[in-house]
Amino acid sequence: MFKDYSGQSIGSVVSELCGFVTILSGTILLHSTREPDPQDNI
Repeated sequence: MFKDYSGQSIGSVVSELCGFVTILSGTILLHSTREPDPQDNI
């Protein structure tokens, strides 16, 4: 996968990196804003 970067244009590499950052930040945002699991107090 990473060896193919030498054959791609700069715009294509930047586009792939932006997509990766978008998905990563979305995942972090979802995990940070989720409600905590309810605790069973028995």
